[in-house]
Amino acid sequence: MTGHKEQVFEFIKTSSEKLTISDIAAHFGNQGIGLKIIRLCVKELLNEGVIEYSYELGNSFLTPSFNKFVQISDRIVVYPPNLSPPEERKGLCYIRIENSTSFGRGNHPTTRLCLLAMEKAVKRKSFKKENFFDLGCGTGILALGAAFLGFDSCFAVDIDPVAVFDSKQNVKINNLDDRIIVDTVWPENQKFNLVAANLRPVSLIEFKAELKKRLEKEGALVLSGFKSEEKSWLLKDFGRLFSVEEVFEEKGWCSALLS
Repeated sequence: MTGHKEQVFEFIKTSSEKLTISDIAAHFGNQGIGLKIIRLCVKELLNEGVIEYSYELGNSFLTPSFNKFVQISDRIVVYPPNLSPPEERKGLCYIRIENSTSFGRGNHPTTRLCLLAMEKAVKRKSFKKENFFDLGCGTGILALGAAFLGFDSCFAVDIDPVAVFDSKQNVKINNLDDRIIVDTVWPENQKFNLVAANLRPVSLIEFKAELKKRLEKEGALVLSGFKSEEKSWLLKDFGRLFSVEEVFEEKGWCSALLS
């Protein structure tokens, strides 16, 4: 039972889709794990508080629980607003994230890989942390991470008005209104020291030239949202305009640090 429970939790934790019990049962049905076992696993995981139900448009989905402190990268810890701020540990950044439907609570590899690449970029001795841009911000977690990593000014953009609303709420509860701007349109003619785009490959390719235009001469670009099997052709395409410095992988997903 324990092994099955770990498998179910790993599937829920790494899925990029919202999952119902039926979705989970369908996935594991081919492995000979029946619905009864799936229901027992889900019940135990709910009781342990590691997963929770989220509700959207009358439907219920199972997602990892963030009603606790979760370290999602070397330096960044995410926690919900209902918990009291922790006693800070040296070197860690603590970010409050509301439970919402927008993407980016740290439970998906693409978010964690993006933050990992961002942390790698700012470790350079000569790297300037003046301004940061996030294309497709979701909850605003990357802009929040950039602010906590020391960037003076951050700009986050998303075409989804719900994501913009959620990002603004998260910026507010982290008291970063003076350093992070969230909008539905790109800032006009501005360049950035660090740019992040956690999008699927079609969208990354679409914005490739504009991302190049927005990057400062000594700046860095973080790409995420692509799978291991997409890595070769995507980075080859970006290699025409950028230098690929490092690639990070987790559970079939990738991010890359470019300059």
